[in-house]
Amino acid sequence: MMKLGFLFSGQGSQAVGMGKSFYDSSPAVREMFDRAEEALGIPIKKYMFDGPEEMLTRTDVTQPSICLVSLAALSLATSRGISAVAACGHSLGEYAALVSAGVVDPLAAVRVVARRGRAMQDAADRERGKMAAVVGLSIESVHAALNGVPGVQVAAHNAPDQVVLSGEAAAVDAAVEKMKPAGAKNSVVLKTSGAWHSHLMESAKAPLKEAIESVRRAAPRIPVVANATAEPFPLSDPAAVTELLVRQLTSPIRFVECLQKMRSMGVDAFVELGPGKVLRGLVKKFDRGIAAYSIEDMASLEETAKAVAA
Repeated sequence: MMKLGFLFSGQGSQAVGMGKSFYDSSPAVREMFDRAEEALGIPIKKYMFDGPEEMLTRTDVTQPSICLVSLAALSLATSRGISAVAACGHSLGEYAALVSAGVVDPLAAVRVVARRGRAMQDAADRERGKMAAVVGLSIESVHAALNGVPGVQVAAHNAPDQVVLSGEAAAVDAAVEKMKPAGAKNSVVLKTSGAWHSHLMESAKAPLKEAIESVRRAAPRIPVVANATAEPFPLSDPAAVTELLVRQLTSPIRFVECLQKMRSMGVDAFVELGPGKVLRGLVKKFDRGIAAYSIEDMASLEETAKAVAA
């Protein structure tokens, strides 16, 4: 029997139509989505199912939308007997990962994520920045190339040769110029509305902390590997959970190290839950020999259920 690790999608995986298959097929998912829409006070189902795309890509809409689809996938996977020995989320995916471990209630997680999205967008509106993806360099080579460029930092280490930079606009442009001479295959500025996981998100920390502290947190039933440390969230320590989630706003997403940690914990196959297949692809970049699946709609749910039961 495979020892599965759950992975939960992050921002950028959204697409108009996401979650509709789950909503149409499951009374439990319909109830979850309807309750979330009432709690958030926005027509989130319309944005998810019908768009327009420019509304769905707004950070304050995107984040709770992706969280909802991930939680729907989790609910249906669990109902099919698909379970994990460890979990990890990419950025906002950490909240769904914590739900999978019983740390927070699903609806509470959606409310916190919605507040997180608003706080991040407010910070981005105050301090304009950029993000850029660098392909073809190790994390060590990127750090070496960044030496002497203030105002920019690593925002994510997504794959052995894929690193994301974030920070002040001029600093990111300067950093991109240094990557090609360092040996990068490609360096491109990303279309984002903010410099996520950089010092420009500092002002988002206080409102996020307040939102997290307003919900009950329990001890995790399975280990959840934190983005900020690549180590499991501590057991029975709500303050530490809060601190790591808040720190994540201005810290790199150490995704490669998170996968390494999960492998060391016995995980031998990964299942991405949520829209898109981004994390499934990153697993394959990490190690082509590892089995990786995704659950983003009813069809992929059935495919994954058959594969993991084989």
